[in-house]
Amino acid sequence: MQLKGLVRFFTIVLILVSVYMLSFTWFVRSHENKLQARAKKYVQALYPQAKRFSNPDDYPDSIKNVYDTRLKRLEDSTKDVTITYGVQGAISYQKAKESELNLGLDLQGGMNVTLEVEMTGLLKAMSNNSTDPTFLKAVDNANKRKANSSADFITLFYEEYQKLSPNGRLASIFAMPTRIR
Repeated sequence: MQLKGLVRFFTIVLILVSVYMLSFTWFVRSHENKLQARAKKYVQALYPQAKRFSNPDDYPDSIKNVYDTRLKRLEDSTKDVTITYGVQGAISYQKAKESELNLGLDLQGGMNVTLEVEMTGLLKAMSNNSTDPTFLKAVDNANKRKANSSADFITLFYEEYQKLSPNGRLASIFAMPTRIR
């Protein structure tokens, strides 16, 4: 039972340290949001047509360059501005930026990955790299049809195989030979 107090103590210390480390990220994001708003207001004053766009990323390239330049200038000019106070006293924007947690692309919302299986290779591998000419011709024909069809590759392959060999059996191509031990 005496360890229960020790566990609580370390839990509280861990939470406080985590919140302190995360606070740098909050303060930096808050400061950068203010700078982005100022840069957006500056661009909208110079280019009234920029008011149509809610997001600066949607600006045309010429206006986007002005926005990026202004934002960079604001960030550089405020790097020594105190944005919070910590254990060691006043913390500038630059120091807080260096101390913030680095978020991965998944947390920043900047990455999408789509994985697509190359079906030709999969079929050939599942057939133990069959050299059956009817099989290979059906795979090639299915590949050609895939470019102009919304059907999946397996369906196209099956249809092509049936055209080339109406009485042919795919089971003989995909059956794995039994291994003798």
